[in-house]
Amino acid sequence: WRDHELLRVSQLSLTDRAPARRWLVDWVDPSDAESTRLVDAAMKYDAVERSRLERVVAIGRALAREEVSVEVLALEIRTAGSLLHWRAKAPPDAQVRLPEFAVSADVDERYQVFVARWTSSEGMAQGEAVIVPAPRQGSTRLRIRISLHSGPGHEVLLSDIVEVDLR
Repeated sequence: WRDHELLRVSQLSLTDRAPARRWLVDWVDPSDAESTRLVDAAMKYDAVERSRLERVVAIGRALAREEVSVEVLALEIRTAGSLLHWRAKAPPDAQVRLPEFAVSADVDERYQVFVARWTSSEGMAQGEAVIVPAPRQGSTRLRIRISLHSGPGHEVLLSDIVEVDLR
């Protein structure tokens, strides 16, 4: 809950709502690495979302195991980074965490990835993951490792790699 609330308030603070911005600055303890990381993530999400859209790459891949699946829908490539659109499904009574993503490319580049926005209801979640920086000029492929874990036990429910052709 705390992560979600901090990210939500961080996003509000970035939309020129001065009271929310002041509250965020007062609330975040700079010595708390996790809070600082979440604020940094929110700021990067805002920068990517506001940056110019260069193109959209359709992916349309589904990873599934039994009644659990993660669909990777599309990648918005923007000047400041990328937004990965995803959807996950599980039985309504299953305890499943949000998917985790790790990204690498054919051109040597380090990427930061975090789930930035999501909604969930009745066994389905959908959202966006932010990938920063944007793919380098000349990069032709991104590899996205997707992992989905159970709730309390952190058992790996599925893990696989999706390759995205950027040409």
